[in-house]
Amino acid sequence: MLAIFTTAISFLGSPIGKIVGYGVAILAAILIIWGVIAYHDRQIAAKATAAFNQTQLIQITKDQKTYQKDTQQLKDNSDTQQSLLKKQQEVLDKKLADVNKKLSDEPKADQDKQSSQLLKDLFQSLSK
Repeated sequence: MLAIFTTAISFLGSPIGKIVGYGVAILAAILIIWGVIAYHDRQIAAKATAAFNQTQLIQITKDQKTYQKDTQQLKDNSDTQQSLLKKQQEVLDKKLADVNKKLSDEPKADQDKQSSQLLKDLFQSLSK
């Protein structure tokens, strides 16, 4: 091991060894500089990606809140419409029951009997 070390020192002491030593030193310096620049570029890219992801996350959160609000509003509107239709159905059912009751009552005169029968048939055909 000592022989390899002394041979390397004697080689670096020669003129060709100095050129090789300077070349290796320059190459090492270039690689270190390149590594620092690459590291710096990667850090910048990572920060830019993190900022972009943060912006996207904020936008997604806003969109989700808007979607939830719109969905709730649609549900509320649907419930309101259902209740209005239910009330309207109840009113119409009551009117139909009243009309059916009037039609089912015995007419007092013969003239009313024919017109009542026509109306009864008409309402029954319309309700089907």
